[in-house]
Parts: sequence; structure tokens; C-alpha cells
Amino acid sequence: MSRHVLLRAGIAAITSLWVAQAASAQETRTISGTVVDSAGQRVPYVNIDGGPRYRTLANASGEFRLILPSKERAEIAVRRIGFLPGRILIEPGADTTVSVSLQRLAVLLTTQVVRAQQQVRNLEMRGFYERMAENERGALVGEFIKLILSKDGQQAVVKDGYMPLSAAQAATELAKIK
Repeated sequence: MSRHVLLRAGIAAITSLWVAQAASAQETRTISGTVVDSAGQRVPYVNIDGGPRYRTLANASGEFRLILPSKERAEIAVRRIGFLPGRILIEPGADTTVSVSLQRLAVLLTTQVVRAQQQVRNLEMRGFYERMAENERGALVGEFIKLILSKDGQQAVVKDGYMPLSAAQAATELAKIK
């Protein structure tokens, strides 16, 4: 018998939720529309603001959909950079379709004059060509070869079991790097 009571309680709970959802669906309305400029061209990505809980953004074609309470009057702000802000008033009622026209904001920028003094610097004095040569041969490679050809480097070569270069051979190779 307890299963039967639980089943009835579950059905009653689901039914009450469904009725509450249906009632809340009837309490809302959809405001849909398009945003155009004064020339009739659609304006994309416009902010549609009907209050803290009712905001949306127009799509790339300037179309929007906003769900509002059906029993409340709504003042909707319409904003986009480069346009004067607009407002529309929506009276309580059913679903509504609107067309909002925004006026382009003409902005005239003041003329700016840029003054500069040319500075000529000798690239050689700043080491440009030396850095380019090091970059071409690889600065770290050059330093490594100098280390290997040095007396300490040749001792490491011997320690690792390889044959060292003679002092004359090392001097010849070092001269090629410099």
C-alpha cells in the first residue's frame, strides 16, 4: 500500500511542476525585432537592454529576441558604438515585433600634427655588423669551438678518450673563427 501512496505523491508533484511551468510560460512574452540605421541598413551586434535580468545582443543581421514578463511595461535601451543610443517602450501584452532605428554618430576628429627629429646613427658604432656575423656563424657555436680548441678544452678531449690537436693545429683553427 505504501508504494501506491508514493506513486500518487510522485504523480501529484510532477503534475504541479508541469502546471507551474505552463503558468509561467503564459506570463512571459517574446519581443523580437531588427535594428537598422537611418539608411535602412541592418546594424549588427547591438546591445538590447530591458533591465538587469532581460538583456540580449542582436545577431550579425541585426535581429534580436528578448523574453520579458507579459504583465509589465518595459523600457528597452538599444546601444551600439558609433550610434546614438535609442529607447523603446513596450506596453504590457502579448508577443511583439519591433523595428528599431538608430542614428549614426558622426565624429569629426581634430587634426594632429606629429613632429619628430630624424636621428642618424652609425650602425657600425652600435655593433650591428658584429652581431650579424655572430648570428650567422652562431655565437654559441663559435664560443664552444673556442673552448674546445683552448688548452683546457684539449685536456677535456684527452680525458674523454679522444686524440687532442697539436698546438699548431688548434692555433690554425682558432684563426679561422676570428
